[in-house]
Parts: sequence; structure tokens; C-alpha cells
Amino acid sequence: MSTTPIALKAQDVADAISVALSTLYELVRDGTFPPADFRVGRSPRWTRETVEAWVCEQASTAADVEAVRARSEKARKAARIRWDRQKRDAAA
Repeated sequence: MSTTPIALKAQDVADAISVALSTLYELVRDGTFPPADFRVGRSPRWTRETVEAWVCEQASTAADVEAVRARSEKARKAARIRWDRQKRDAAA
């Protein structure tokens, strides 16, 4: 009998595909990662088969995930710069 859960939580999926939780949600929003198979309350759940199928599919398109990571990092840096400017302007 397998100890792997049938339904994977978002954090489990993010860990399995080596991305941050926010990046997983961004991938789902962009249509790069499949939407949750079902929900438990408000929490999305994916089946192991869905995640494994996506990982296999990505073997040839790993650059897509890297591109999303790069866009996310660029957006975080831009937000950090805006925040620093706002703090500086408020202090002046």
C-alpha cells in the first residue's frame, strides 16, 4: 500500500516541481500548469497523476518554467524599487 497521498496540496505540488508557492499559482493563472483537479473547501488539490503528467510534458519545455521564474524575479525587483522610492519620497 502506497503512503503517497491521493490529493496533493498546493505546497506539495510546488515542492514537487521546485517552485515557490506563488510561482505555482502564477503558472496555473498563465495556463502553464493545469488547474487543480478538485478543491477541499477553498484549498486546491491535484492528483499525483496530473502532476507527473505535467512534469513529463515539461521535459522538453523546461525553458518555460525558467522564463516564468525570471519574470517573477524581475517583477519582485521592480516592486522593491518602487517601494524604496515611495519610502524615500515619503521621508523627504
